[in-house]
Amino acid sequence: MTTQTTHPAAAFSGPIKEMTAAVAVLANLIARHPELPDAYIVIHAPFHKSPASFDLQLRNASAMEAWREALRINPLTVELHGRGAHSWVEATTTVHGFKVDISGHGVLLTPEQATEPRVKTPGPVVALATSPAAQTSAIGPAVTA
Repeated sequence: MTTQTTHPAAAFSGPIKEMTAAVAVLANLIARHPELPDAYIVIHAPFHKSPASFDLQLRNASAMEAWREALRINPLTVELHGRGAHSWVEATTTVHGFKVDISGHGVLLTPEQATEPRVKTPGPVVALATSPAAQTSAIGPAVTA
């Protein structure tokens, strides 16, 4: 019988203070747009050399659209994922240097839409409507922590 000494793997994450700037950006967005729908929020710690980021998961596509307009995300970048009752729309942007993913869940598709083949083609899979508010909404000044 042989023995072997093992050592725990190095941690990939640092102290929670590394998420301070992402939390400040999120707080700034909330302060600038208090009327926007609530969201399930996930803040991701920095990983290797990438900064912290956050996800805003909304109950439906309408709530996601409100956030998309406020963040001035191009509607042509919105993508449709999933099939049938488990479908959602998603878009990604950068706010003051932080990656922000927004998604609207519970997108209902017709049986025909749900069974259509999904082939990634150049351009968006689906585009949501835009409004003049998308052109004038501000995301606010940069936040430093």
